[in-house]
Amino acid sequence: MCGISGVFSTGAPLPESIREGLDTVARRMQHRGPDALGEWACDQLVLAHNRLAIIDLESGSQPMVDPATGNVIVFNGEIYNYLELRDQLLAAGLTFTTNSDTEVILKGYARFGVDVLSHLNGMFAFALYDPRRGELFMARDRFGEKPLHYFVTGDRVYFASELLALREFRDCPGSLSEEGLLEYFGFGNVSAPRTILADVHQLAPGHAMVVGKEGLRTFRYYRRSPGPSISGIDDAQIGETLTRAISMRLRADVPVAALLSGGIDSSLIAVLAQRASSSPLQTFAFGWAGEDDELPFARVVAERAGTHHHEIVLDRTAFAADLPGIVRAMDGPQSDSAAVVVYGLCREIAGNGIKVVLSGEGGDELFGGYPWYLGAGGARSLAKRMIRGKKQDLHDYIEGKLNFPAKELAGPFGSHHVAAMLEQRGATLGGRGATLEGRIDLDYSFFIPSVLMPKVDRMSMAHSVEVRAPFLDHELVELWGRLRGPEKVKGDELKARIRGYCARAGILPPELLNRKKMGMNLPLSWWVRSNEQMFREVVQDGASTSVGLFGAEQVSGWFVELARDSSGGWSRAAQQIWSAFILEIWYREAFRGPPSRLLAGEAA
Repeated sequence: MCGISGVFSTGAPLPESIREGLDTVARRMQHRGPDALGEWACDQLVLAHNRLAIIDLESGSQPMVDPATGNVIVFNGEIYNYLELRDQLLAAGLTFTTNSDTEVILKGYARFGVDVLSHLNGMFAFALYDPRRGELFMARDRFGEKPLHYFVTGDRVYFASELLALREFRDCPGSLSEEGLLEYFGFGNVSAPRTILADVHQLAPGHAMVVGKEGLRTFRYYRRSPGPSISGIDDAQIGETLTRAISMRLRADVPVAALLSGGIDSSLIAVLAQRASSSPLQTFAFGWAGEDDELPFARVVAERAGTHHHEIVLDRTAFAADLPGIVRAMDGPQSDSAAVVVYGLCREIAGNGIKVVLSGEGGDELFGGYPWYLGAGGARSLAKRMIRGKKQDLHDYIEGKLNFPAKELAGPFGSHHVAAMLEQRGATLGGRGATLEGRIDLDYSFFIPSVLMPKVDRMSMAHSVEVRAPFLDHELVELWGRLRGPEKVKGDELKARIRGYCARAGILPPELLNRKKMGMNLPLSWWVRSNEQMFREVVQDGASTSVGLFGAEQVSGWFVELARDSSGGWSRAAQQIWSAFILEIWYREAFRGPPSRLLAGEAA
């Protein structure tokens, strides 16, 4: 896990000032790779790499040059099948000078060209320069686990792992994107290829880019396509495929730990990882100080599995002190308040000397675990209770996931733009509508790459911790994608098939296997209400983006609605205030100034 950055010119040689600017960009990302900073340059290209050393600690430094071809790469992530692919390339006559997964990408490119992507099982974002072709080849993993941002100015392409780092380049566009703002207020994030900045882009998950004399070409190399439905998966196949995915993610030259909540997903990982390990696996669980939590359940699983278990207790009253660091770590604004927990958890894990941790991200999508998969009634209830009318269609389902009501968004952004945003999300589902499989498709297309993985990547890398997600193994995703929906969700039973496997495989005892799903139980309304003055000072500032878009009266109404709500968990008013607050604090960090109503087309 690392940070990458660079500038490539298809025209005139790059001036020395660009290299100096790149050094500033790279140092901004030191948290992503505190172990080493490497740079490489030629007339047309400058590259930088912040290294978090995980595999081949001695000889895996980057940027890495292939002496046989002259190709050079900077790479962020892990290639989990690098040993198998290395053997395949050795058999084809290629030679290696390191034991790193980075060199496997270089040699794989020499053998397969851009089709090397189909051979990689992992999480990655990389930039590979081919001097013979005079081209820069960049790619991002299938489900958006690793980030890659870029912008184009004239004949130059600038790129970096982080948006705020990219802002360090003098040429970086500095206007907020109106489309990005709409999507942020609507869904709490901005999905690729957009970012919150106009004319700055994300390379979309499962996409690659080639830049050369003929210009810039982006293409999609992966689309989640599980294939024909199957009627079942037997226990042997489940155990084999899960063990393979987890075991590959244990590959490292530093200790690997696992997050453990005591739920199905994390317990599967912890138990199977421990079975594949020759020494006790370290596991980490978190809870809230003085409150009911999942710590007792995680403790039972850890004892059954034989792991070396740690319990981390977070204080929900202390979150405000962490907010500046959390927002800075977000890179782009994200309104998922679970970032507070992930940030605190990863800080404690890093404090225990751990660099790599396994996590259950993707398990609910894989096995059918979200309450909104339960059917029309469940979706109406759990998609923020915002759907109106008796009949639910795809549009209703997607609109029900908005943080702000569509009518409220229509005021500042226009009803036609809101409708286009909702239509664009629905268009990804290929006609499967609001069916179970359609909802799962929607989550793989937007929730995982735009909400889940950015939160995990940014909050963990803020503390130089690498999070690996076995349930995002693409072969596993495609296999379970072929399983018919009723076998994942039977009536009111979520994760029906994997529950049966866990019972028979001894992963969880019945009393834990059938317990109510708890999740993180975030006290969002309580957080906002108990720190109301802090939120008011930022959100109701006359120069705030929210006041500029929605008007002072509407913004004031959010606080009025919050006062009427006595819940401690999620509420729409709390989410609206939280979203507005995060954007303003992020803006101050990104632009090093007070909040502004800056939109695309205005001067930075």
